[in-house]
Amino acid sequence: RATWIASAVAAAAAVVALVLAVQVVALNDDLDDAQDPSSENVAAEFDRAMEMDGAREAALTSGDNVMARVVVLPDGTGYLVNDALAPLQEDQAYQLWAVVGDESEPRLISAGVLGPDPAGSSFMIDGPVNAFALTVEEAGGVEQSEQEPYAAGALA
Repeated sequence: RATWIASAVAAAAAVVALVLAVQVVALNDDLDDAQDPSSENVAAEFDRAMEMDGAREAALTSGDNVMARVVVLPDGTGYLVNDALAPLQEDQAYQLWAVVGDESEPRLISAGVLGPDPAGSSFMIDGPVNAFALTVEEAGGVEQSEQEPYAAGALA
């Protein structure tokens, strides 16, 4: 009888261990998905941010074409979604700039290096922002751009 009870307890423990292992793997996958800056995740966050109080949006245009859109929340959290940015060569990257200061003396602050083919991106920016601009830079980005904006737009 003791052997039968020990076997049943061992089998139950094995089942519990298997269930816990499956749950750990599932939770790990969920965490990876939450941290993945995939286009679906960024697009969903962009849409949620657009519905929040105090959200401000900018359409980054080149000529008459909307290349990307940015939304910024009052706490400085922001999201960019790619509408029509063409992929760049691997040694180049799009860089997002926040335009701060007054119109007579605007300053550019890097909001992030987006890489050569961004689906979307999240970023944090501090201080009052008036507009955003995108430049094409060398891979890895630059501290201060000497390039003309590829696309730009004022926050509404």
